Amino acid sequence: MANATAEVNTAEIIGRTVELVAGEGIYAGTLVAVKPADGRAYPASDTATLVVLGRAENTAKAGESVLVAAGTFLWENSASSPLTYPGQAAYVADDHTVKAAAGTNSVKAGVCRGIIDGKAAVATL
Repeated sequence: MANATAEVNTAEIIGRTVELVAGEGIYAGTLVAVKPADGRAYPASDTATLVVLGRAENTAKAGESVLVAAGTFLWENSASSPLTYPGQAAYVADDHTVKAAAGTNSVKAGVCRGIIDGKAAVATL
C-alpha cells in the first residue's frame, strides 16, 4: 500500500461502552478489564483471561454499562513491587493499583510512562 499523498482525517475513539457482568460493580476512576469469552466488563484483577481496557468513566452496577477510556492515567503504585522507570511493563495488582512484578496470571495493565508524586503513569494497552 502506498503512503498518503494528502491529509488524512484519522478518527479518535474516546471511549468504549461495555456491559458489566452479573454480580460485579465498577467504580469511576478504576481499571476495567474484559473477558474475551463473554465480552463483558469486570473490575481489573490478576484473574486468568482478563484483558485490561482502560479507566472507568462512570460508576456502574451489574447489568449496566460502563464507559471505558484508554490513555495514560496515574494509578496507585504497589509498595511491595513498585514501578520505577518509563518503559517498564505494568501489571494489575487490583482495580486501582499497578505493580512491576507479574502476578499469578500476568494480567498486564499497560506500560509505565513515568512516576509522578509516587504514582505510576501507565498507558493502558
